[in-house]
Amino acid sequence: IPIKKEVKMVSRIMKINPLKCFSSGALLASLSQSRIESVLRKLKQYHIPASVIGKVVKHNTHPHLYLHSREGKVREIKKLVKDEFYDVWDRMKSKK
Repeated sequence: IPIKKEVKMVSRIMKINPLKCFSSGALLASLSQSRIESVLRKLKQYHIPASVIGKVVKHNTHPHLYLHSREGKVREIKKLVKDEFYDVWDRMKSKK
């Protein structure tokens, strides 16, 4: 998942995980395999950064969500993620 250097820097300073922050203007789309390249090309024409970050696979048991890293690590996502900026806002309010 591409993360801009500015986001990495702010995340490091605020001690939050950038992958656990909702992003205004971000779009997560699920496309058929046959449409991926044409959609990526069209987005690139409009200078809209985009990348493939995963795929949907059929599983024989109940549905699960897994994150697969480039290094081959697999992590199951067992619960919904809370936006970590809520914690930042709470910390900032408490300092007033």
